[in-house]
Amino acid sequence: MSSTVPAIAGLEMPAATMPEAGLVRSVGAALHRQVFVVLKDWIVSGRYAAGRALLPEEALARAFGVSRITVRRALADLEQAGLVERRHGRGTFVRPPPAAEPLQHAVADVEAAIARTGQLRARVLEFDHVVPPPDVRAALELAVGEKAQRAVRVRHRDGLPIMHLTTYVPDAIGRTYDRADMETTPLYELLRRAGRGYRRAEQRIGAALADPHIAGLLQLDAGAPLLHIRRRLLDGDGRPVEDLTMLASPQRYQLRTVHNWEDPAAGPIVSYETTLAE
Repeated sequence: MSSTVPAIAGLEMPAATMPEAGLVRSVGAALHRQVFVVLKDWIVSGRYAAGRALLPEEALARAFGVSRITVRRALADLEQAGLVERRHGRGTFVRPPPAAEPLQHAVADVEAAIARTGQLRARVLEFDHVVPPPDVRAALELAVGEKAQRAVRVRHRDGLPIMHLTTYVPDAIGRTYDRADMETTPLYELLRRAGRGYRRAEQRIGAALADPHIAGLLQLDAGAPLLHIRRRLLDGDGRPVEDLTMLASPQRYQLRTVHNWEDPAAGPIVSYETTLAE
């Protein structure tokens, strides 16, 4: 069975995710936002290719079981998000995706990837010295009640928020710098300056959904998918120096690993590449 259904003027509309009875009117989300989310998913996933025209407003309204005003608001949101272009008298067309430019070539370890990420402009949202939650206390091998320096930052590129970072550093190290330092200097440099530069990293990569607060900071929709990275960094003596949680849109930040089992002597067994959207 075809995954698309015939539409007006020879155009086709993906049908795989279209609810037969229209949108759900009891989920608490405005109808135009539901239309926006569905169309956005079709565009981002490639089901609507770049340059392709969306269905006319009237046809979309029939397909979703909503008014043309609702569809018009959804299309306006898509245009504001940079996903479509509305051409007067011709219709609404999918814009090409932003060009992805490698932030760096493949590197041998996480340290170099972190250093490259540190080139992005940082805005410090919170800076304090607190008793960390139990999982962070365990990661940093702190005693119960012992404090850590906590910072919350958003890193930007050309005004676009790329990632949300929450870091904890043992308090003895965290007292060697202040908020102003973090505005201008990457944390790995501050650790190095304190004589506690890291030499080993452990990280876990998963997924999360943007809550309303994070979504606002990253200029995303609430519920948008996020790359979730939890990283523990250790110095040359194996002592933890930093616990980091990173949240980033996979459309703006990606990690690619290259595995080299054939000839380890020719290069690292695992290398990392970080990619940012233009």
